[in-house]
Amino acid sequence: MTAGNVESTPASKGRRMWRRAAGCLLLAAWLCVALAVMEAQAGHEGSFAYKDFSTPEYCGTSCHIDIYQQWRQAMMSQAYIWPGISR
Repeated sequence: MTAGNVESTPASKGRRMWRRAAGCLLLAAWLCVALAVMEAQAGHEGSFAYKDFSTPEYCGTSCHIDIYQQWRQAMMSQAYIWPGISR
């Protein structure tokens, strides 16, 4: 046997088969958990109305004054404006 060749014995083939099977089982378990989490969260979409949240102006005058002033001068402050919502 040379340094570049890997000897393929029945035992090494068996170990590779078990590793692949374990990997597939872990992937399947992860997918099941991910789908369960997504399904559990699906019922919560749209649970809050726009009016349920404090306005940026409220936070800017009561608790986060400096951060609000920085945000208000940034273009990001205009990124989420709905034409039909009165503020």
